[in-house]
Amino acid sequence: MRFLRDSLITLLTLGANFVLGMAVSILTARLLGPQGKGILTLVFLLPALCVSLGSFGLGAANVYLLRRGGLRLGTLMGNSFVVALTATILASVGVGAAWPWLGGRVMPGVAPALAVLGMLSLPMLLLTDYLLSILLGTERIVRYNAVSLSAKAFSLVALAFALVVLRTGVTGAIVASLLGSLAALLILLGALRAARREDSSHIRADFAALRRSLNYGLREHLGNMAMFLSYRIDMFFVAAFAGASAVGIYSVAVMMAEVFFYLPNAVSTVLFPRLAGRGEKEGAKQSAQTARVISAVVGMGALISIPLAAPVVRLAFSSAFLPAVPAFFALLPGVYALSVSKILSRYFTATLGRPLLNARAQAISLAVNLPLNVLLIPKFGIVGAAAASSVAYIAHAVVTLLLFRHHSGLSVRAALVLRGEDLNWISAHCRQSRLGPLGASHA
Repeated sequence: MRFLRDSLITLLTLGANFVLGMAVSILTARLLGPQGKGILTLVFLLPALCVSLGSFGLGAANVYLLRRGGLRLGTLMGNSFVVALTATILASVGVGAAWPWLGGRVMPGVAPALAVLGMLSLPMLLLTDYLLSILLGTERIVRYNAVSLSAKAFSLVALAFALVVLRTGVTGAIVASLLGSLAALLILLGALRAARREDSSHIRADFAALRRSLNYGLREHLGNMAMFLSYRIDMFFVAAFAGASAVGIYSVAVMMAEVFFYLPNAVSTVLFPRLAGRGEKEGAKQSAQTARVISAVVGMGALISIPLAAPVVRLAFSSAFLPAVPAFFALLPGVYALSVSKILSRYFTATLGRPLLNARAQAISLAVNLPLNVLLIPKFGIVGAAAASSVAYIAHAVVTLLLFRHHSGLSVRAALVLRGEDLNWISAHCRQSRLGPLGASHA
């Protein structure tokens, strides 16, 4: 049984990525200041938004159809290239047409040339998302994490060289990030070579298979779009109401809060392909047990972080970023709520094969988030943005729990309250996996 080991490998990788990401954030905060960091955040929010709107859910479809749909790896790769190219063209045209409004309203301080530079990352981000999902579907967890970690390390080195040695400012930071995205894609293509040799399939598009992928993926995509907007739309509202400097400060609060997503993200990543191969009752039981264990750990971690937040911000980012601390506190209830729904959502997409159930919860979260941002940010600034997000995440968790109860037959309590058997479950996983050797899993 590799579940705990693979989850631990993924968690350690995410933890290492967080350390590298923190180093990136500290570099940009110290050398660019709140204004420059805010502009950099907005520049890359634009392609990230395009990825969310134009990914068509193909990443999740690749995992699901590789595990349960019988599609070959080469076919999924060929279709991924086609969709990435199509989505890039459509998104570029859309951004170009909307720029007169975007540049003046929601991206203050971002020059058109910087926005164009940032958009160059779009095809690489899309392809990396699609191809990583294929690697995940093969359950090569070690390689999956190695790709992520090596790319992040390369990005940090490139950024440090651009900002510290060349002193190129925001433009250099953008170029360094582009090089990091390119490195991630090249490393990923190399990692997929061995898997493709074992699969013995050629890379080519298959439009009949693509229709199957989009049939599943578009249902997942609706929820992904709503959730991304719920996660990130507040940045655009902060920019519109408070300016780029406020975005730079708020980005620090968001980054600190997202530390607590690493554990549920790691576990849900490993859980996805496993639940895809299980029956409904077994999948429901494993999802509920995993959710209550993970949410308990996240909740304790959030409480411990409260007295540490201000000293960490002052030491790492400087006193100029201390206004991020109250916003961080306002995000913590929502962080706990999402630790539950991130796990349970895998039951809908993997075990039931019904991603639209997630879309319902995510749409409600977005519907709560948008008006609260408009109401709270003008009066309370970034703390209002954080409070709006937190309420939206709690709404998402409540809807997810109710849907889970309805479709699984298990109670809400079963997904929230720790039981004595949970410690035995963790102990059993530790004994069976012994956390090594790592090479025992697909590499």
